[in-house]
Amino acid sequence: MLLWENVLVVFSSMEANLRNILERAGLSEKESTCYLRLLRHGTRPTSFIAKKAELNRGTAYVVLHALVEKGLAVKSSSNNRQTFTAVEPDALLLYVEGKERDLRRAKSEIAEHLDSFEGLVNTHTSKPRIAYYEGTEGARIAYQDMFTSKDPILRGFLSIADMAEVIGEETFQDFTRIRIESGYHLHLLRTREQDLAAYKKLRYAKNYRSRKEDARVVKYVSDDLAFPVSMFLYDDKILVITSKEENAAFIIQSRELATMQKKLFALIWETASTSPEE
Repeated sequence: MLLWENVLVVFSSMEANLRNILERAGLSEKESTCYLRLLRHGTRPTSFIAKKAELNRGTAYVVLHALVEKGLAVKSSSNNRQTFTAVEPDALLLYVEGKERDLRRAKSEIAEHLDSFEGLVNTHTSKPRIAYYEGTEGARIAYQDMFTSKDPILRGFLSIADMAEVIGEETFQDFTRIRIESGYHLHLLRTREQDLAAYKKLRYAKNYRSRKEDARVVKYVSDDLAFPVSMFLYDDKILVITSKEENAAFIIQSRELATMQKKLFALIWETASTSPEE
């Protein structure tokens, strides 16, 4: 019995890893789950996949048709009964390559028409604006907004472990590389307690200490000030990324609020410790 339980744990861990890979490739959590169920169980009707994926039948129907549209499943009908079959895993590479082509084309078109987009911005309003982003992909999109900053110094209150859990450790590393290559310097306030927790959970956490070559300066505040969310300040914006529990992000664009937060940051920065050991 114990051996069988160990096998189930290993299989569950492997499937969770595969699901994460599929989600990074652009599939939703439900699409990833249904695709893996189809791979494991073969040709099946909607009701069967809905049960295995723990979805209601209507949702499963929509998700399965989305997989068909993406070229990752095929639909068949026989005797008024619809079934779905996963396309061979090689199709995943074709799907990702197609997405890469679409993104390159979209990036080129946006760059070509950027002036037109910017011309639509209402520069005469002084009202604050709030943009809300839900889930892992939303948090990733919100995070990348920092790379539009005109100020080369990005300031933040950061919990490494919480951030990596929300956007993914590999994505966190990718964004660090992009930030450095884009010429942004990072000033961070963190707590020793949260850093120690991150060192135990994440392989690369110790790489996020103060490092001149990474254009990163870290200072430490009292553990009593441990923050459950991460917040970044740049230009006239405040980016907040919650923990995995709330799994969301939002950007507040307000000159007055951003100015106030930067002044509070500067006040704390002056008295914060430069060493996690102090």
